[in-house]
Amino acid sequence: MLAALADPRYAKNVPVMAGTTRDEVTLWLGLSRYFVMSAIRFQKPCLRSSDQRPGALRILGRHALRGWKLGAVDDPLSGMREAGYTELYAYRYDWDEQPDNYFVPFSEILGAAHASEIAFIMGAPMYGVIGDYMYQTPTRRQR
Repeated sequence: MLAALADPRYAKNVPVMAGTTRDEVTLWLGLSRYFVMSAIRFQKPCLRSSDQRPGALRILGRHALRGWKLGAVDDPLSGMREAGYTELYAYRYDWDEQPDNYFVPFSEILGAAHASEIAFIMGAPMYGVIGDYMYQTPTRRQR
């Protein structure tokens, strides 16, 4: 596929934008039983990476993001530049405004997770019940 993107025969004269989120893989890591456990008493997920290995979730997320960005943004856009595309744009979406609560540090587990920017583009929350925590209605002061 990368060879085809770099081949001028397939190039189109259109702008192309590719990007990732800052915390691209944290959604999947945050749902992993290795990093998150269920507290029997309250039946709410609790972060346990800090108990097992301090910073493990954050470190693994950063390394996985670099690989994701290389394959989803850097390599494809580099190939397209070789093919003659002139309007190529890359972005990184940063957002971690989810309010944390006593049981779950949403800003750490989810942060700017995979596809979380789509809610802002489409104007509608996503992720079901989790979306209620991620995309709370802003207060007058926050607006």
